[in-house]
Amino acid sequence: MALVCGCYERCVIGLEVCGASDDVEEVQNLRRSFSYAASMGPVKCVACADGYVACGGYDDCIYLFDLKRKKDLGALVEHQGAITCLEFFPSRGKASHLLNGAKDGIINVWEAGRNWEHLKSLKGHKKEISAIAMHPSGKLCMSTAKDGFLRLWDMGRGRCTFKHRLTGEGDILKMLPQGNQYALGGRQTVSVHRADDPESQPVLFHHIKDVLALDAVSDNVLLSGGEGGLVHLLDIKSGTIPMRFQAHTARLRAVCSIDEHLVEFSGFLLPRRFATASTDGSIRLWDSRMLPSNDAVVGTPVSEFRAGARITCMEFSKELSDLSSDTTLESLREPKLPLPQKRSVDKPDSAASSGRKKKSTF
Repeated sequence: MALVCGCYERCVIGLEVCGASDDVEEVQNLRRSFSYAASMGPVKCVACADGYVACGGYDDCIYLFDLKRKKDLGALVEHQGAITCLEFFPSRGKASHLLNGAKDGIINVWEAGRNWEHLKSLKGHKKEISAIAMHPSGKLCMSTAKDGFLRLWDMGRGRCTFKHRLTGEGDILKMLPQGNQYALGGRQTVSVHRADDPESQPVLFHHIKDVLALDAVSDNVLLSGGEGGLVHLLDIKSGTIPMRFQAHTARLRAVCSIDEHLVEFSGFLLPRRFATASTDGSIRLWDSRMLPSNDAVVGTPVSEFRAGARITCMEFSKELSDLSSDTTLESLREPKLPLPQKRSVDKPDSAASSGRKKKSTF
């Protein structure tokens, strides 16, 4: 198991999560597994699945790495603006697709693995894409953008089937595990909505400071964090925040669950372990069985790693557990593989004239 972090200093850092037994007394720690200069500019987003890592940022490119074979795979270039979000589907197991959003308002769909071909461009948003989230079925995708709209996409046809004007911020978008609800975060609010009726009354959670990170633990519990370094436990059923604690002194940029196994904490089921990352370069590992019982006190992590760089994003990968601690990949300033060509699926006229059937996005 590994945590993959993107940094403002244009590097990507991988940390191996050690210690996985049920024994609360077992030594648990974070150990550097790999690191490399990944981009020409600050890394804004990362995604990982099936041994692949994708990262994007302000140089308009998506950089790809195969960590199983310890190879850089080149760059995907299709946008006229910074890459703002990335997501593999499925996120666990063998990934079939990679989706990304960018500052130019376009969402691109790529075939994951093999040739990394460009399959489709989803156009509709008028401004920068803020976030994307795939439905567990793979048939639908949601997106939010700076134009103030949430859009629902039919991935079979590659078309927008529904759009809804947001009443609040949508900088963060998370689909809950069962796909029946989704969560939006931004500014000082987190809202949970029904997926089958986005216009219904949401469950609202008000924070004192801006929300910058959100993790969907289950259909009933969320973890949030942001300015001020606090981690909040959000109870969706009651619409309350029963617990919060000080995880970092600086701005918290990411929070993510590590274990699928859930343990009980104050009547709630939380992941046995989760991690947080801050702009001061600290990545901390937490055991839910050892969290403070009092509200708003300083928590004690079971392990901490100092990256020496400003963390901008972090994702968890279950597949990256067999890497040596000295793995180092070269910078991708000059991609080793040719950039992918645009496919004829984006040109209906040429596909029709050749008599070939148009391939569906998913």
